[in-house]
Amino acid sequence: MSNWIEIAIEKNYITLFQHDSFQDWKVIGRGAFGTVYSAYSKDAEKTVALKCLHHDFTSDNGNEFIQEVKKIIRFTHHDHIIRFFGITQDPKGETYYMVLQYANNSDLRCYLSNHFLELNWETKIRMAKEIASGVNCLHNANIVHRDLHDKNILVHDDRLLITDFGLSKSLENNTKSIVGGTCAYSDPKYLQNPFLYKRGKPSDIYSLGVLFWELSSGVRPFKNITDQTGISFLVISGQRESPINGTPMDFLNLYNIAWNGNPDLRPNIAEIRDKLNNIAMDQIYYGEDVINEHYMVQSKHDQFLSEQVIITNDQYTIPSNLNIVSSEQDIIPNDQDTIPSNLDIVSSEQDMSLHERDVIQSDQDIVLSEQEYDTIKLDFRCVVALDIGARFSGFAYASTINPEIITNDTARASRRI
Repeated sequence: MSNWIEIAIEKNYITLFQHDSFQDWKVIGRGAFGTVYSAYSKDAEKTVALKCLHHDFTSDNGNEFIQEVKKIIRFTHHDHIIRFFGITQDPKGETYYMVLQYANNSDLRCYLSNHFLELNWETKIRMAKEIASGVNCLHNANIVHRDLHDKNILVHDDRLLITDFGLSKSLENNTKSIVGGTCAYSDPKYLQNPFLYKRGKPSDIYSLGVLFWELSSGVRPFKNITDQTGISFLVISGQRESPINGTPMDFLNLYNIAWNGNPDLRPNIAEIRDKLNNIAMDQIYYGEDVINEHYMVQSKHDQFLSEQVIITNDQYTIPSNLNIVSSEQDIIPNDQDTIPSNLDIVSSEQDMSLHERDVIQSDQDIVLSEQEYDTIKLDFRCVVALDIGARFSGFAYASTINPEIITNDTARASRRI
């Protein structure tokens, strides 16, 4: 390996950093194949990442290290692939390190955990486009990453970067590849037969679909299952995570076809990018329904009202699915002095003052006071509840026994019907 490095340095293919030029080493990541440190580079005058491979996973006297360096050099110019600065060597143990760009926002899993509530859908779509852009660069060079997951997507200044090319491989290379990867993101065909199945571009597309779902949810797939064998069984059997309420239907449909169990039915990366550029934001997934985004708030109000207690007797049921209309008008009984059965309920932050026609004041809670309501009978002719915002604020009813409009304001004069 030293001969190759010497030639690469001599021809300025790579830069050699002195090992003692790095200070304040800290472990920031450890995996099956290597360890990653952060350190301050006096030469570069900034914090960088230093990656070494474990000796147990190298072969041919460090050939795996060389192969990863060769691959990352090819793509270091891309905005969404981690930058490669050079190498350094520990003079004591002769361990070689890749000197890489340090991502100041950690990896995608941590980033979503810390910032998910701050992300709107325009930002999530932009993040999906950035990952797809990096994958497109690899696939155009006929390279398959084969290990795309949320720990191998880094975030630097809110920009996403693909990293870790330890398992990546050229499709032109027919040699046996290293078995590895994260089950929740792995092609089910590969999980069925990891020693014989050759992962190609569709395998990266499958991983991309899982990452897109993770952008919609903010959590890793199958987060409550720690057993990798159990996750593998679920993936192989066709189990996928459920859609998240509020997801644009175009985005949901995109990751559904990307993680299809049949590799032949998955889109290629060019099709993925084209669909990402044409995501419609008006059709939204919400449970079993597809709802126009303009009416999402309306739907939540309807759900709230439908869960309220319905008071019934032998003859009458209080309607629970009131129509909510945003208006600045006051609620006024009609000329025939009857109480409308399908009230338009005003959404306003102002109190509804008592008008000349005895409209109920809206800033009172629905509470049966301890005043003279001990002997009320449930033979109601009509019951009206007023809703402002997300709570009931008043009520009125008329009894067939006592033909008066009773309100929760006993200080007000009631009207006979």
